[in-house]
Amino acid sequence: MNNIYIITGGPASGKTTLIRALRKKGFKCFDEVAREIIKEQLASKGDIVPWIKLAEFNMLVLQRQINQHLGVGEELHFFDRGIPDNIAYLTNGNLPVHPALHEASKKHRYNEKIFFLEPWREIYKNDEVRKEPFDAAVRISEHIKNAYLDLKYEVIVVPKVSVKERVSFILSHVSSNEKKNK
Repeated sequence: MNNIYIITGGPASGKTTLIRALRKKGFKCFDEVAREIIKEQLASKGDIVPWIKLAEFNMLVLQRQINQHLGVGEELHFFDRGIPDNIAYLTNGNLPVHPALHEASKKHRYNEKIFFLEPWREIYKNDEVRKEPFDAAVRISEHIKNAYLDLKYEVIVVPKVSVKERVSFILSHVSSNEKKNK
């Protein structure tokens, strides 16, 4: 699906802020599924959260991500994380990757270019959903990058600049990609 672009990276690298900025510009954007599920689990006193039941949590995330993917129309979309991120989190947690995840990663593809935000200590903050320390975020970040590279995506590193500059950077890549594909 050439009209679906992934914005990914480790925790607290600016993905959500970037998605919000793209949404304000009128683009179709999907928020991070994992954060939504964690908030739901915490509100309902559930235990399917990554720090207790990572594998079960991962399968919930996967199903919602597949539903997101299936709900995309013809217009341009930006997703806060994609299916391959699940592989990275399981790998980081030293857990086996469920075959359904491998299958979904192959079946539900995104644009070949994914936008990757590197760990950024200056903006890193913990909250009720983000519990890992910065060094863990760095490790997760590397697993995420490798998951996309292993699936033959082109990883484009977004510079650590203002949100406005990051949006311009991404849109310039999207624009050049759209021209190339016409």
